[in-house]
Formats: sequence, structure tokens, C-alpha cells
Amino acid sequence: MTVTRTVTRSGALVAAALLVAAGAAFPAQADPDPAAGADQLAPTCSGWIHPNYDDATGRVTRAGNMKVGPYATCGNSTYVQTGTNLYYWCYAVNGYGHTWTYARVAGSSRQGWLPDGYLSDGGSQRSCNGIGGPKLPDSLEQEG
Repeated sequence: MTVTRTVTRSGALVAAALLVAAGAAFPAQADPDPAAGADQLAPTCSGWIHPNYDDATGRVTRAGNMKVGPYATCGNSTYVQTGTNLYYWCYAVNGYGHTWTYARVAGSSRQGWLPDGYLSDGGSQRSCNGIGGPKLPDSLEQEG
């Protein structure tokens, strides 16, 4: 039996920070130090799940490109203007400990990731992993 707990979003951020500090691997963990060696992993933009767990909506507060993954270096999926209405799906914590929300533009099929700082209410409150916080690496999950 896998043990899961529902945690608050702030608790998820604390957990993510602890996991990053401990060297736990996220789908896209990277070393933010530009002087890091070539053997360091770069942020990956693929492999991030984004199920539609949330029924909340919000608005874009800073125009910019929605991304194909939860990093600024990921490719663009679509451009959104300030004031654009969004349907939130879920949020993820990237390898730097930053939260990004996956959303769909209201009235369209355009969708992608936006940093939570670009959203009117801080973004989705539902984790893309469905447990309220970042998924633990398999090596840290407990079975009972």
C-alpha cells in the first residue's frame, strides 16, 4: 500500500525545497549555476503530466508565452495578453522549486504552462500529481 497525504500548497513548496536540497530528482532538475559542468542535467520540457484536476479559473496579470514545460527555457506554446481568462488544470514544482500552472485559454484549445507569478490568484491549487504536492521519487515512497 502506498502512503499518500494531502498537503497544502505551501507545504508542497516546503517539501519540494527539501527534496531539491536533498538531491531528489524531479522530471527536470537542473543546476542553476551557469558555470556547472557539461555533465549536469538541463531542464527538460517533456514528461510533465498535466491532468485536469482543477475547476478554478484565473486571469493573466503579465503578458507572455505559455510554455510546453514548466521552465522559462521551454518552447512556447501560445502567447497570452494581460487579462486573458484561463481554466486551470493543475500546478507543478520544477527542479528550481518554482511553481507553474498548466491551463487552457478560455474559449479556445490553446494551452500550456505559465509561472504562477503571472496569474491573478497565484495559479492552480491542485497538484498535477493529484496528491496536493510534488510526487516523491519512487526511492522515497513508502509501502506498508
